[in-house]
Amino acid sequence: MHNILNWSATETVTKLKSKDSQTLEALVRQYSSHLYNAAKGMRFSDQEAEDICGTTWMTFFDVVEKFEGRSHIRTYLFGIFYNKCKEWRRTEWKFESSDSIDQIVDSQFLENGHWKGQPHDPFAHSENLEFNRFFKECMNNLNDLMREVFRLKEVEQLESSEICHILQISDTNLRQVFSRSKNKLRNCLSLKLGIKE
Repeated sequence: MHNILNWSATETVTKLKSKDSQTLEALVRQYSSHLYNAAKGMRFSDQEAEDICGTTWMTFFDVVEKFEGRSHIRTYLFGIFYNKCKEWRRTEWKFESSDSIDQIVDSQFLENGHWKGQPHDPFAHSENLEFNRFFKECMNNLNDLMREVFRLKEVEQLESSEICHILQISDTNLRQVFSRSKNKLRNCLSLKLGIKE
């Protein structure tokens, strides 16, 4: 059971719904660090992140028999997780809506949606400690929603429909927030690295 299971397989879904201990243990082993890192990425403290992960798993165990297998188990799990984060904060996600930001975003892209200038690829500099520090600082400058959209899309590489379901936002909002997050990261990194547009 130490191998990563195919969570979409009918047999695995059946075992999850019947609360098979080995299957649940494998799921916890595979996704606990993802949940914890996501909570830390949302600026929760170590203790808060652990508490949120714990309540996420408790709720998951309580409702797993309702899982129908129509989405990936990760989507189901992260849906619970984000609801727990919302409960924890007792506030709703806030969208930035500023004409100046819209104008900045529009000015950075061609009509076909591509960057006007070549964007900086953060993953090409993964060995560069200074770059990593700058990238973390720039990520921390994003609001919670922008940071999570960027992380789910670029790091977790989830499909747009999956992200919309997890964060309970529309596809239009997702595209808007993702564009803004890319633009803010690019501008921030360019400033810190002294790159002229």
